[in-house]
Amino acid sequence: MIFSPSDVPKPLHSFLQVEKRKVSLPRVLSSPPVAGTACHAYDREVHLRCELSPGYYLAVPSTFLKDVPGQFLLRAFSTGKISLSAVRPATKGTKSPGAALPAGEWETVQLRGCWKAGQTAGGSRNFASYPCNPCLPFSVPEGAGPRYIRVTLHQHCRLGDGQLHPIGFHIFQVPADGEDQNACSLLLQEPLLSCVPHRYAQEVSRLCLLSVGTYRVVPSTYLPDTEGTFTVTIATRIDRQSIHSQEMLGQLLQEVSFMAVMKA
Repeated sequence: MIFSPSDVPKPLHSFLQVEKRKVSLPRVLSSPPVAGTACHAYDREVHLRCELSPGYYLAVPSTFLKDVPGQFLLRAFSTGKISLSAVRPATKGTKSPGAALPAGEWETVQLRGCWKAGQTAGGSRNFASYPCNPCLPFSVPEGAGPRYIRVTLHQHCRLGDGQLHPIGFHIFQVPADGEDQNACSLLLQEPLLSCVPHRYAQEVSRLCLLSVGTYRVVPSTYLPDTEGTFTVTIATRIDRQSIHSQEMLGQLLQEVSFMAVMKA
């Protein structure tokens, strides 16, 4: 049941079945509905009665024309147990690839840099100027074994028409005997890991498992001489050994509380 002002074409009330709670809205909305009202109507209230099997559904109210503002009330009645809640799609930038880290304790380091035409904007590996890109060092400390590392590249630049630069990055491992190796010769080798193809995104990220050693992350735009600023965030998971206590208390402790009211 939907209520809205009578001068607005009444919403088309349709149900679309989904397989789970988290879905791709564009894909689901392009599928045919399992039930719906016959047409839009200039009525204050419209009803839809249907039989639905157990599962998850999307109820989609709409006006006939787009960009028509208004308020509505959606009510659902059922002979069985039912719940109704609003879908909250992720806003741009909120659910970024690097926003959520897997469970555990993480140490985070941020490295800032920029791409400058003719200097540090070398473009992708398809161009001979690729070694001109910023080469940012980081290391994986010693531990019980390989560490989980999440590398995230976030660009702060936007073009005049509101689009983003296509960005990506490569990770190179510095040989144990090559600490003094210059960046140009290192970048001419094959990368250990990559976050490509370059994408028109505010942020790109990759979670990887790296062994102890020294590495270089090279952020880049797809085309050379594309200027902008960026931040590379390197999050390293800290693996701590669990500690088991063998001590026991000599006697049980009991907690007693007392509450009183103070009067003036």
